[in-house]
Amino acid sequence: MKEIFCPLQKASKNSPEKIAIISGSLQLTYEQIDKSVQAISQYLKSINITAQTKVAVYATNSPSYIILLLALWRNHAMACLLNTRIPCEGAIAQFKELQCSHIFTDQPQNFDAVVNPKYIVNLEEMISFKSIVTDKLNSEDTKYLLDQDAVIMYTSGSTGKPKAAILTYGNLWTNALGSNEFLSFSKDDAWLLSLPLYHVGGLSIVFRFLLAQGKLVIPTENENLDESILRYEMVTHLSLVSTQLYRLLQKKEVSLRLARYKVLLLGGGPVQQALLEQAREYQLPIYITYGLTEAASQVATSKKIKNSEEQKAKILSFQKVKISSAKEILIQGECVFKGYWENGKLNSSRDEAGWYKTGDIGEIVEEEYLKVIGRKDNMFISGGENIQPEEI
Repeated sequence: MKEIFCPLQKASKNSPEKIAIISGSLQLTYEQIDKSVQAISQYLKSINITAQTKVAVYATNSPSYIILLLALWRNHAMACLLNTRIPCEGAIAQFKELQCSHIFTDQPQNFDAVVNPKYIVNLEEMISFKSIVTDKLNSEDTKYLLDQDAVIMYTSGSTGKPKAAILTYGNLWTNALGSNEFLSFSKDDAWLLSLPLYHVGGLSIVFRFLLAQGKLVIPTENENLDESILRYEMVTHLSLVSTQLYRLLQKKEVSLRLARYKVLLLGGGPVQQALLEQAREYQLPIYITYGLTEAASQVATSKKIKNSEEQKAKILSFQKVKISSAKEILIQGECVFKGYWENGKLNSSRDEAGWYKTGDIGEIVEEEYLKVIGRKDNMFISGGENIQPEEI
């Protein structure tokens, strides 16, 4: 069974003094992060969080969140990432549904009345960067089995009740390899974490920056996105959804800064031509991407957009895509998730040939490009023809 070495340990050995994470005035080297992860890993073992233990995380983006994830994975535990935009009652229901042992949160007061306090861990109190507990790094290499469960993430629920998708290390690893290869993200680059970590578009950035041994920039709690863009001049890559891009383009100073980036990765749904035209006026490096939680993020991504009407996307490495007779996009390959956690067991959610039905309508052009037309459940019939509202 194929194994991979922990990318953090590899980066710590190769470039111990290199800055890995920047957040406000805080700068952490790869070695500092590795030491922190080792210390937190030992703490987790002391409260019986070991291999295959499911742990809920309900918190906003922060360096502490990243350290916790890396420590959980070092112990081969599973991180169940809960959406902080849902009420705590909903998060508690998911905590119970997934049978988690503990909940790590930056809002412990919201769970005290329902969850036994000994199973609530205050994320910010647990991790302090002022003093690193571990003086020496463990020389043992951590290895991950590619088919080992890493995270459970809830889908957006835009077409029904959110589903709990299980992603393995291999899913996240290979997706990051394909993404870095296509977008040329390297050790000299920095990715701004503009999407929440409970969203696959945010989580995937963690693997990309570690594999490339680049930098991860995390806005502080008090910074909005446009402030972060102006503050962190080292940023080269940024992931956005259309609403974010629209708001950023209303500010000329921000738009001019974005024009200096290498990549603006735009996803999360259909992109209006008028928005692309506005982005082209500032010569922004827009790359449109199609992805989903069940594929560990990107499936296909366009080259830098030069024509607002041209939105075909290159199918990335490690992804297999085909179109059904009903024009539905089907996916298979090393990036495709293990399945959904439903009623206490795994549902692989694949057809007999192993294909996952995305629910999206599209077509393959020029053999290696994908054109996404819309959602299957949005289609309606008018005058005897199938109509996609996204195309209107």
